[in-house]
Amino acid sequence: MVEPDVAQALRTGPFAVALDVAIEASGLTLERITARLAERGVLLSRATLSYWRSGRSRPERVGSLAALPVLEELLGVPAGSFSALLRPRDGEPQWPHRPPGSGSRRRLWPTRPGVLAEVDAPPDGQFEFLAVDDVFVVQDAATRLLRVRMVTRALRDGVGRLVVFYQANHGDGPAPQWTGLSHCRLGRVRTDGRVSVAELILNRRLAAGELTVLEYELRFAVNDDATDFYYRTFTRPCRLWTCQVTFAGQVPPRVFRFRRRHLDDDSREIAELWLGDSRTALTVLENVRPGIVGVSWES
Repeated sequence: MVEPDVAQALRTGPFAVALDVAIEASGLTLERITARLAERGVLLSRATLSYWRSGRSRPERVGSLAALPVLEELLGVPAGSFSALLRPRDGEPQWPHRPPGSGSRRRLWPTRPGVLAEVDAPPDGQFEFLAVDDVFVVQDAATRLLRVRMVTRALRDGVGRLVVFYQANHGDGPAPQWTGLSHCRLGRVRTDGRVSVAELILNRRLAAGELTVLEYELRFAVNDDATDFYYRTFTRPCRLWTCQVTFAGQVPPRVFRFRRRHLDDDSREIAELWLGDSRTALTVLENVRPGIVGVSWES
């Protein structure tokens, strides 16, 4: 059975994203895939597969196209799935793909359920994130508020929506409330356990290269095992990330900024932040790479 996010990528494309998601779902390395293809008489280099999944190139030669049915069988996707994505749809660029240096949703959100498919999530990489501004307010022991402002650029014509995530790290509790939207409206929302996914529908469809600003708020309650950190997951590069963590109640003795490559990464880069009379810790990062960035504090 094809996993929901793989089926979604195969339905919406583009080819590079669908191949990338299917490879990750298979659990196979590129070396293992090329070895198994060779066992079936198909010679394909690791570099070629890497270029295909990143969008730097795609199958065009007769030999490459002939390899697709074997690759589909090996990765467990329906016959003809990849070939269908190589036929550009009306109004689409020939080679749409994720921005260079992007990470994958699967690796950066390893515990997310199939809620992406439930909101018919568009393929990743339709927007470039120029700036993301997070304001996280620790209002009291049981309440949190998150305000988000994003400056984005459309990377293809006709984009009109995007999907945003929130993953709770404070135990099971009520689903968060998505409010305070600006320059967009709330579409479908799905929550499964600690993961909540919301569809933001833009006021109008954008042409490639157009800029827009999106704003939203999340309000949620926490229980007794509330965490002492806030983080953001970036699946693609971001030029500027600012994060303000305000403590309306008790002020912690020390606050830190941290980075991780992904959620399962034990190693992380840490730097202490200044917390003055404003009761707010501020961090600003330029040219953020895909991964995890956040703020933690001592309880």
